[in-house]
Amino acid sequence: MSQLRTRFRYNKAKIGAKPGTILIPQDAQETRIFVHAHQPDYHLEEQDVSFERVDEIVALHQEHTIWIDIRGVKNPHLYEWLADKFEIHPLELEDIGSQQQPKVEYNFGHLYAISRMLYSPNGKILYNEQLSIFLCGSVLITIQHTYDDILEPVRERIRDASMPMRKRKSEYLVYAIFDAVVDNYFSVVSDLGQHLDTLEDQLLANAQRKHRNQILELKHELMDIRRIVWPEREKINNLIRHDHLNHQDNLEIYLRDLYDHVSSLMDLVESYREVASNLMDLYMANVSNRMNEIMKVLTMLSAIFIPLSFVAGLYGMNFARQAEDGSPLPWNMPELYSPLGYVAVLIFMFLTAVGLLVLFWKRGWFKKW
Repeated sequence: MSQLRTRFRYNKAKIGAKPGTILIPQDAQETRIFVHAHQPDYHLEEQDVSFERVDEIVALHQEHTIWIDIRGVKNPHLYEWLADKFEIHPLELEDIGSQQQPKVEYNFGHLYAISRMLYSPNGKILYNEQLSIFLCGSVLITIQHTYDDILEPVRERIRDASMPMRKRKSEYLVYAIFDAVVDNYFSVVSDLGQHLDTLEDQLLANAQRKHRNQILELKHELMDIRRIVWPEREKINNLIRHDHLNHQDNLEIYLRDLYDHVSSLMDLVESYREVASNLMDLYMANVSNRMNEIMKVLTMLSAIFIPLSFVAGLYGMNFARQAEDGSPLPWNMPELYSPLGYVAVLIFMFLTAVGLLVLFWKRGWFKKW
């Protein structure tokens, strides 16, 4: 499916730095803030708002569920604002700019979670982006490094007044985001499964070196997905055990359903990894069979030309016809002076080659494996 994937890379500048040191990635995008505030009969949506405007919205809509959707982490004022306004701890702010595995914590008076968003907008590049989530009462803050994501269905549900989302609190919104992330895992893994099926058909028809590279690429992608899905399952399990999301809405039944989905996804990823390994074995078997075909042809050619080479080498020996005293030597290749000797040898060599070909054909050596 993909030709490029983003891997986890540790920022070496953090080595030796004190805990809580915030390092903004060099390729960070400009910070943009989107705000949603809703109640059952009310919805406010604003785009590209300032930090001051966000403060006003939070102050004016304290009874509403507010979603502060932050995209891009280049603005250094973002971290100061989060620490001052929502009391986000420096250790949590440090994780925003770094690559983290899915996790959930409740250490500083608010819920803090990280998810990995997997999506492939063009079907060729698999993006692996970090989504940081802070739940501070009725205010939900999400932070991502890029402008593209997989959360647009959640936003559409908020905009639609007929959807139950408008009647639920901020904790249900957190669950809805987790659910959207997991659902998109299924979409990505399903595309990989279809690619595996296509590769299997191509390998059975005509295995090529490019197929080996594609199999290795898929195996790496499945391994990356497994490294994401495993801690995602542990994160959901922690939410169920510690009851972090049940203060406003009874979400345990939804979280258990989500946990079942992630468990099913783990089984699916493991089965696809096994399929990828079997495809590599199939490729190697096809390559081996093709090599056997080549060796079979070379063996038949050698078997045909070995007796012919023997005859040609035999008559290439320069034995004298007469001794030094002039007496004849009748046993030294009498065919050399026969008028039909050359023709007779050619006919013998031709019949030998034809006889060997007939023998190979009767033994079935001309059939493919």
